[in-house]
Amino acid sequence: MPFREATALVTVEREGILNSYIRNLSGKEPVIEVPIESSFAPNVFVSVLAVRGRVDSPKETALVDLAKPSFRLGMAQIRVGWKPFEVPVRIETDKTVYGTRQKAKVKIQIDHPSIQVKKNSKITLAAVDQGLLELKSNNTWDLLKAMMNQRGNSVQTSTAQLHVVGRRHFGLKSLPPGGGGGGATTRELFDTLLFWKPDLKPDENGFLEVEIPLNDSLTSFKIVAIVHSGKDKFGSGSTQIRTTKDVLIYPSIAPFAREKDEILSGISLKNTTERNLELEISPRTSPDLKLETKNIQLKAGESTNVYWNLSIPIQKEEIVYEFQTKETNGTFTDSVRFRQKVGESIPVRVLQSTFRRLEDGKLSLPIQENQEAIAGSGQIEVSLKSSLTGGAILSSKEYMNRYPYSCLEQKLSKAISSEKDWDQIMNQLNTYLDGDGLLKFFLCLCMEAKY
Repeated sequence: MPFREATALVTVEREGILNSYIRNLSGKEPVIEVPIESSFAPNVFVSVLAVRGRVDSPKETALVDLAKPSFRLGMAQIRVGWKPFEVPVRIETDKTVYGTRQKAKVKIQIDHPSIQVKKNSKITLAAVDQGLLELKSNNTWDLLKAMMNQRGNSVQTSTAQLHVVGRRHFGLKSLPPGGGGGGATTRELFDTLLFWKPDLKPDENGFLEVEIPLNDSLTSFKIVAIVHSGKDKFGSGSTQIRTTKDVLIYPSIAPFAREKDEILSGISLKNTTERNLELEISPRTSPDLKLETKNIQLKAGESTNVYWNLSIPIQKEEIVYEFQTKETNGTFTDSVRFRQKVGESIPVRVLQSTFRRLEDGKLSLPIQENQEAIAGSGQIEVSLKSSLTGGAILSSKEYMNRYPYSCLEQKLSKAISSEKDWDQIMNQLNTYLDGDGLLKFFLCLCMEAKY
């Protein structure tokens, strides 16, 4: 509090004024005790309007009047009645830094005084790439916060003292202070769910140990344990681990390319040691693109990119890259594999489609190759069915498998020939109903588009 003495209007608010008090404050000990009632659950807002009248000093001058009346307004939210429903959870790992493909031992301890709560607890354990959480944090892990369903304030505080005393600086009520900058950016993003177990049981002491196998990602992972016991006990805990090597290697390759594209593909390297390294990089591809071996020197802490010029082959659905990196005069070695999808430069078109009924198991049909087609790119597909309702022809089946649209009507059209897909949509049908019992085209449809 910036005043030696002040008179404070204290209000307990939530969708209205619940309680109000007048308190005298001292700058030596600006503390206010607010009685908490059970009806305040799950949360309330405490607002303090501190007013200081005119004081004797300093004396006013022609330029400024520092002794004029002044006020300050502050607000804080407090949670009420959460403790009886909270399950404290501790989560630890045997170490914080691992190598790739090692196994992290995770220990989970439920620190609740009730033995019955520990016995009835179920744990959901997840390990997620921290890079994904840098893009969007996951708030669904906090079950207790969701169950308590905090309520808003809906109270506005106003005073004319700001104008009476001549100040013209309009502040915002209860605005959190800024500063500190944004979160640190992640070195690389891997959209990977490393581990997920939704129904783990601790022992009678609330202890559980889980072994999480790590993958090839060189990144940080967040391990989260979500606990619930019975109908009204919730808790969560988390920790972080990371994987690293002497040289961090990431594929620097486009995930998609087309036939006959001329592209650059390679890897990015970073030396995490305090010594200079001489590295030999041997690329292998399937199909073989005959890429040459390269030797580079990487100084301590240095990063670099190594690329190869290549031409995408035709009639291939994907290219598998494997880069083997080893230290020339050392023990370091690593291998990175990456798959690149390959698309057609010119999409295949169906030029002729014929339905015929077989007579005596034989069929004679003259076919002439299109002279304008790319050599070796065409094909003939034959599909035999016992009846027209026995299944779709190949081209129709492929078209529906790649059907890109996702409204309810189009999902039904796609699932008409698959009993499994049809049953799945029928099980979700109630989620498409609106308040009038009509079906919406999409689950999150805001506009009135129904049928």
